[in-house]
Amino acid sequence: MSREITYHNGKIGAIVKYLMGMIKKDPSLVDDFEKVRTYLYLAIPELCDRSKCVNCGSSMEQYTYTFDHHDAELLISIGKDVISCIKDKGRSFTDANQVKVRALPIKDTLMAHTVVLSKLGLIAPLRLSGTSRIIKGFWVITRNGWKALRGEQFYSKIRIFRDSVDSKFEDVTTIKETIYSYEISESRRSPMPNVLSEYDTSDWSNVE
Repeated sequence: MSREITYHNGKIGAIVKYLMGMIKKDPSLVDDFEKVRTYLYLAIPELCDRSKCVNCGSSMEQYTYTFDHHDAELLISIGKDVISCIKDKGRSFTDANQVKVRALPIKDTLMAHTVVLSKLGLIAPLRLSGTSRIIKGFWVITRNGWKALRGEQFYSKIRIFRDSVDSKFEDVTTIKETIYSYEISESRRSPMPNVLSEYDTSDWSNVE
């Protein structure tokens, strides 16, 4: 079997060609963005569908992640496991900071929050030493994650587009502030988890 790699032309060329033709007929369009956009939408209806790329058809969905009490609970739980491995099992910090999240005594629903924590840079997937290969299911608390556990502020909101950071927001928070917001929330319908109610920044001062 032989395989030849070529590249699809896409639709950008046709759009540019149409746009140049419009402006050639009516040069005043150069200064009228809204009018040009209206003409383009009428001529190329696909441009009205913001969910897909008009050029290649790929999804244009973007996701905004914001740190909440679920994320705080998971990060603290991972951190507690690291401390336990150091104190109770005599493991080194580096060795202990390789946590299999599915083995933690937490709710299954919390496990999905590794996505948020990783996108915010508070945890990272464990990689095989000297390679880029990810060891599935194991996570490492990053330097920023340990700072957050010690009570320092961190960026709490980020937008992701196609697995890459698209926008960073100026929003910052601390774990204590997040727990307090949840504590006074009118929508809270269950008791505060012990992991959150017992959180104390002093417990993390000598870790890392």
